[in-house]
Amino acid sequence: MRTLLLSLSLPLGGALLAQPTLTAANSVAAPGQDFPVSTGTSYVYEGGTGAGQTYGFWMLPASGNRTYSYLAPGVTPTSSMIPSATVLTTDGGSDTLFYGIGSTGLELRGERSALAGGAYAYTDPLVELKLPCDYLDTWTDQMAASYVVSGFPVTRTGTISGVADGWGTLE
Repeated sequence: MRTLLLSLSLPLGGALLAQPTLTAANSVAAPGQDFPVSTGTSYVYEGGTGAGQTYGFWMLPASGNRTYSYLAPGVTPTSSMIPSATVLTTDGGSDTLFYGIGSTGLELRGERSALAGGAYAYTDPLVELKLPCDYLDTWTDQMAASYVVSGFPVTRTGTISGVADGWGTLE
């Protein structure tokens, strides 16, 4: 009887301890969601790696509070400049980020910024989060955008790298 109980409990116990898989359904904000956040003067503590971590940024000096709202792109006329976006995020200021789900994950597809004087689409969207994403997954992606600021052409390029090096609770 003990052998039977032990052999039945091992797969069940392993399933209960398994880390989650991040997907668009469980990890990407939808239009209509709001997220209040405390802003910090710096974010230098990344936390530990491994399973069952609790990540917290309460030890950092707070400089204020904001609410990030996720909205349907059609709420702004500039969304026509970034037709591939499915959700945008803004804190009510002059800057807005336009996102969409691509074949490899959550992509930043364009933005509206006061510096650029309007909205522009990325010619090469940036994969901010690989989806699906499991513990120890990694990704690297290039981005590119071109726009004009005060009559001067600007070319913006960059690279992002990510690693899912922990899982647990975010506080």
